[in-house]
Amino acid sequence: DPVLLRIFANMIGVFPVGAAVRLASGRIAVVVTASQDPNRPHRPVVRPITDQNGIQRDYGELDLLKTDQNGRYLDEIQTAVDPETLGIDIASYFI
Repeated sequence: DPVLLRIFANMIGVFPVGAAVRLASGRIAVVVTASQDPNRPHRPVVRPITDQNGIQRDYGELDLLKTDQNGRYLDEIQTAVDPETLGIDIASYFI
């Protein structure tokens, strides 16, 4: 049922809190908050934790709903990743 699926996705997000994702910029990020826009559940708030080369860095939070002055999104999720294969402890980013 498409209506129930949409309601479910809006409640937990397409990418649930704690999911590790690869951004279009090449960085790895952790989802920290579901999207505030029910029409864009694929644009949560993330915390980038690596740079494009995989070097762990803390960039603070990034709301994937935000756009630049030209209306382009600052970044977007390309895919979910398995943090264990990358040697990343997701829990350490929530403490």
